[in-house]
Amino acid sequence: MNKSRNWVIVIIAFLSLTSYSEAAEDKRPYSERALEHYNKAVRFHELGFGPQAIAEYKAAIAADGRMGEAWSNLGTIYYSQKQLDAASNSFQKAIQLNPKQAINYSYYAKVLDAQGKHEEAANARIHAQRLDLDDAITNPETKPTTESRTREVKQFLNGRAKTIHGIDIPEPKD
Repeated sequence: MNKSRNWVIVIIAFLSLTSYSEAAEDKRPYSERALEHYNKAVRFHELGFGPQAIAEYKAAIAADGRMGEAWSNLGTIYYSQKQLDAASNSFQKAIQLNPKQAINYSYYAKVLDAQGKHEEAANARIHAQRLDLDDAITNPETKPTTESRTREVKQFLNGRAKTIHGIDIPEPKD
């Protein structure tokens, strides 16, 4: 299975958890038109029809500007096509709209690494890891975004570790 398809599957699985934007205070469902375009885009994306998927993701965004998931998926296509500036812009917009979704920071870090911006990439990865940890603590039934962090988060939650991927986690303050 190619890497782009893996990203799509991860994002689709994540989207099954929510159909609402986390941006700002607006918790209204996405518009029907936006969801129609988004669902078409996902199907095109899964089948490897990049140009059609891009057009449909853009149509979903035009129909409802709050749809960070469309920006994120658009970024994965641009990344797979080595259009790093477009991918970077897409992930930045996804982060702006959904600042609590660790997966957007993880993908953004990959783009930054590909652009040679390793320090910025490291910071984005650290932010993704902290969001994963926050999510694991507040929602223990959910899994961290990446499997490589699962073991460390479990060890931390069981009190057997004080760090996650080398990040010192301070004791909670009452």
